[in-house]
Amino acid sequence: MLKEHNNKVISRIAIRNIKSDKMQSFFSFVTFMVAITLIMAFILTILGVQKETEKDAKMQHQAVFDHIDQNTINIIEQDSQIKKVIILGTLPKVKYNDRFIIQTTYFSNFFYKKLEGKIPHSINEIMVTKESLKYLPEGTSLGKQLSLNLGNGISKYKITAIATLDVEPPNTISIYCTKELLDDFNNGEYKDYSVYLFLKNSQNMEYSQIKDNIYRIAAENNIPDKNIMFSSKYKNLSEKYSSKEIVQMAMVMAVILFAAYLVVYSIFYISVNKKIVEYGQLRAIGMVKKQIYRMVALEGLFIAIPGMIAGVICGAIIGYIIRPRGWYYLNFIIAAITALIFGLITLKISIYSPAKAASLISPIEAIGFNRTSTENIKRHKKSIKYTAFRFAELNLKRNKKKSILTILSLTFCGIIFICCASLQSSISAESMVTTTDFQYGDYKVCFEGNWDIYKELDSEAQNYGKGALQSVNNALTMDLKKKILSINGVKEIKEWFGTTSIFRFENKDISDQTTIWGYSRQDEKKLEIAKVDGTVSYSELIKNNGIIVNTSENLFKDVYGYEPKVGDKVSISFWQSNGTVLTKDFTVMGITGSADGFQHMIRMPVEILQKSADYNLALDWEIITETKYNEEIETNILELLSKYPELTFEKKADYVKNYNNLYGALFFTLYVLVMVLAGFGIISLINLTLTNHTLRKKETSILLSIGMTRRQLQKTRIIENEILVLISLVVATIIGSPISYFVVNSFKGTGAVRQYHFPLGVYLIFYGVIIMIQFILSLYLNRRSSHSLIYDLKRA
Repeated sequence: MLKEHNNKVISRIAIRNIKSDKMQSFFSFVTFMVAITLIMAFILTILGVQKETEKDAKMQHQAVFDHIDQNTINIIEQDSQIKKVIILGTLPKVKYNDRFIIQTTYFSNFFYKKLEGKIPHSINEIMVTKESLKYLPEGTSLGKQLSLNLGNGISKYKITAIATLDVEPPNTISIYCTKELLDDFNNGEYKDYSVYLFLKNSQNMEYSQIKDNIYRIAAENNIPDKNIMFSSKYKNLSEKYSSKEIVQMAMVMAVILFAAYLVVYSIFYISVNKKIVEYGQLRAIGMVKKQIYRMVALEGLFIAIPGMIAGVICGAIIGYIIRPRGWYYLNFIIAAITALIFGLITLKISIYSPAKAASLISPIEAIGFNRTSTENIKRHKKSIKYTAFRFAELNLKRNKKKSILTILSLTFCGIIFICCASLQSSISAESMVTTTDFQYGDYKVCFEGNWDIYKELDSEAQNYGKGALQSVNNALTMDLKKKILSINGVKEIKEWFGTTSIFRFENKDISDQTTIWGYSRQDEKKLEIAKVDGTVSYSELIKNNGIIVNTSENLFKDVYGYEPKVGDKVSISFWQSNGTVLTKDFTVMGITGSADGFQHMIRMPVEILQKSADYNLALDWEIITETKYNEEIETNILELLSKYPELTFEKKADYVKNYNNLYGALFFTLYVLVMVLAGFGIISLINLTLTNHTLRKKETSILLSIGMTRRQLQKTRIIENEILVLISLVVATIIGSPISYFVVNSFKGTGAVRQYHFPLGVYLIFYGVIIMIQFILSLYLNRRSSHSLIYDLKRA
């Protein structure tokens, strides 16, 4: 009957084997469920992000025209390529309670994801953001009247709406007003709008076509190129995943599946090993090799399919929780099919060798098979002393392949665990903030300028923004510096110099306003790390009138469509205190390409910068204190700054909080991945321990009958497992440490990592948990064995 390829019989035997070995079935089920859950959630998250970006791209403008009046806006709106425009106008920033800044803005269309209430319609109605409420008087809420000075004296305004933004700048009260208020503050008509352009059918256009249309509209309305700003965010949103990113994603899935492969292969190898006699009996009654192979394969399939289905469901739920806005039924279908295909391939590879080995077993081999094979074990003299450690060593040597598989599984999980845990412990929001905004201190005093003075400046001076305001009155003086340094607990002040200027790239038709930052000799080492090309030598740049351009995140290329190169000629115009403009020629001598501590695009030696403008160029002061976040120091600084409306105060803690909110999902994902990989290793060890207990019942009875105590037996089991754990611990540490160091350092350029941290505590906990589990399991199995008499064990 069996030789006639009776599939029903083979299937029934496979199902019977699954039921008879529930432990193997459970661990295989869990392994596949966890692996497919991870892959499903990973793919859904990636596709969800893509779907979200598609949605965001539809809501995102393609370009902005600056300094536009209402008449020009009316003409632009009639263009056949324009889908819609959003008009933005801003009032000068105003200081509030000597610490915070009020930024009042008008939008013709409000498009916030979360909005409570109704948008303002009359001159005395405003909308505030949820984050701003904590800076306003206690009890401020929807519908309340609020007395504020928005730049034209104190007036009462009614809060008609509260908007929630993803990220807001610290110490800023964001207020949104009506057009009537904007006109009222500007003598009846506001003439300096920014116009956000949305083109028709932009999703079906190449980016070059979008730029051509924008330039055409600008030319027809006499808008100079310097007043055009293309949306780098739209460009990024409209781009698909690159081949490099796809390869990286595939590598992540491969790591997860390889971890699952090791566990499943180990489980089936051990299962086949303990069923050799049974396979021999089946061969003796007529089952052929192909049927044996098919039977083992069906066992794997019957266990894996429910596990994979459960994984698809769990992964879908997790994927939805992580990216609810990106949920899309087609994404679910793609993710499910991909995960199932990868799962089936992993299953096929995992059980191939065990199934092949089972099919090659002959009845003669099965009869002579001894589960506790002593092949290749050397004979020893009778006088040798057998300790618990010696018994454990012999047990491991009797089936080297099984021991190696377990070590390999634990080692691989340990290596990936080290990499993920190192990355998780090395990446921090504080590192990001320290790299960019607060490199030295916990507090910062910033020059924002007196915007009442700004309104009185002529249009040419206004082109130089803070530069023109610095030339009139910069409160960051030596006198204020001495007063801050006199505060108990303040150690020193790190001064950052910069000014708003206008740069032009020679023969590139690129011109714009930006802040030119100075750097000192002590910043040279940091710039050297971030250097991509050229030199950042302070002395060389002074000697050759050089500048450094930061091309991090392709910002320059996205905005201006050009990648700066070493040797490019650049002219920079600086505002002077006498109302004139000084233009100097510079050469690009260095290119940096990472978060190097300067937020803007261009910097030069501070010595050259100070010779280019004849006023106080202090822009930011970082206050370095003896202790972190001292409330008394903060209070004293705020008291000093209350006399200076042009200065603002910022805290590192506020920035850290914002970054934590922004990158919270990333940190959570790393935690989950670490826990899952730890679970794979634990499953592998538990499976080995339980299988060894099952296979060695007869051996155990013999040892007990010749005088071994149960305490000695328990000690042998514990030592055997600890040897496996310790070997995998040592190997994983030796291999995983340099790999994790390389992985973590690859993130340094992003500013997310300051230095490598080996996760010693977490790593020891991981292996401590494994040792504890196997210790408890050994105690349980020993106690369970004690309930059976020796002659019962002999029947095993």
